[in-house]
Amino acid sequence: MLTVSDQAASPISALGREVNATAGSDLRITIEADHDSLSMALAPDAAPDETVVHVGETGVFVSLAAAARLDTRTLQANRSAERSPFFLK
Repeated sequence: MLTVSDQAASPISALGREVNATAGSDLRITIEADHDSLSMALAPDAAPDETVVHVGETGVFVSLAAAARLDTRTLQANRSAERSPFFLK
């Protein structure tokens, strides 16, 4: 199962607090079918077939397809101007 590092937990929780309540306050990770790549978005609730990884008061919803790819991975975060804040290790 995907794990979330302490470094990623803080920005995930901050995203949840900063967004408009109608957009959702949890993070969803799915597979983008058009490009067969991982996609992240904010979501209000988990779908019935998603795994929920709890990160403080925020959840990370992982689709079945994404879960298979992320089984042994850790979601990390590194805030810098050169790279996306989230990455997988």
